Amino acid sequence: MNEIHTVVVIVGGGPVVVPPRLYVAQSLVIAADSGVDAALAAGLTPSLVVGDLDSISEQGLAWAHANDVAIEQHPPAKDDTDTALALAIAAAEPGRHLILLAPAGTVRLDHLLGTLAALGDARLAVCASVTAWVGDTVVHVLHPGSAVSLHLAVGTTFSLHALHVPCRGVAL
Repeated sequence: MNEIHTVVVIVGGGPVVVPPRLYVAQSLVIAADSGVDAALAAGLTPSLVVGDLDSISEQGLAWAHANDVAIEQHPPAKDDTDTALALAIAAAEPGRHLILLAPAGTVRLDHLLGTLAALGDARLAVCASVTAWVGDTVVHVLHPGSAVSLHLAVGTTFSLHALHVPCRGVAL
């Protein structure tokens, strides 16, 4: 992977699955609020914390301060979720490979839907790729003009959903 295509990891709150090769390629970890705690538990070191800081633990916030991690605090009354704010920051530099790590076992359907909806934000179209790991489920997000090739074993279950814009040119 060349230097222009920086891997950006956004960590949401809750236990996350870290893809095996992520440690080799990662260059920037942005933690969305309590994602600091999830990142540290997963062996990742956040470079930035973003959000309204309503769910970060006292220990996570203390760790961020002690390690001089940049904190971008937003007011609780905001239009974007903490994850959406982190995604927008990650997409600020075109050509990045963006990887979102999100917990699988959430009981908050609104959080899961908000996370999936945020992945369709048009600002992410400048990314070289957008992939989410929701627990051990991999989600490839395609914005207009992007593509992905999946090499799956025969019998592998997968789903295809057009969530944000009409979907054309799909070949299976």
